[in-house]
Amino acid sequence: MNYGKELKKAMVDKDIGGAKALSDLSGVSYGITLRLLASDKSVRLKDLITTADSLDVEVKFISKGV
Repeated sequence: MNYGKELKKAMVDKDIGGAKALSDLSGVSYGITLRLLASDKSVRLKDLITTADSLDVEVKFISKGV
């Protein structure tokens, strides 16, 4: 799950210059924003969704088909 890569792409599309700017836009703390961009799996789903919403990115869960 490499959501950080997708968040970074959306940041480029929206001309957002860095993690601090994204943190200010989303209202999620700077430390958590850094972890989100690094795809750290210790972040809360709520923080991921809040950040994605601020970038107009949709979060979807897809079954692996196991």
